[in-house]
Amino acid sequence: MRNYELTIVLSGNLTEAKQKKVLGEFEATLASLEGKVNKTEKWGKRELTYPIKKQDTGTYLFFYITIPSQNSGKLKRSLEVNDEVLRHLLVVSETQSAKQQIKRQKAKGKSTSKKSKV
Repeated sequence: MRNYELTIVLSGNLTEAKQKKVLGEFEATLASLEGKVNKTEKWGKRELTYPIKKQDTGTYLFFYITIPSQNSGKLKRSLEVNDEVLRHLLVVSETQSAKQQIKRQKAKGKSTSKKSKV
């Protein structure tokens, strides 16, 4: 299981009920892929810099999620086919990546500090 940060831009003309429906579908898809939402932040409705799918505004949502890495592609695909999602960005959480890198270095017996050679 890996930690990810996911940003979704929904169509700006969606009603609150339709947004909840889209979020429910997203959470159901995530659960079916053995993932879970750790934290949700609603950034609100904002004007887009340029039109996307003939939309000038979008509702931004940010999630901290946990999902097996082999299922991340399936999650991305489900977001791509959803007509209400204008854009999405899924990235590995850097704090998790840094922790894993430190663990690997300790397992190999390497020091995390750099020594200067003079």
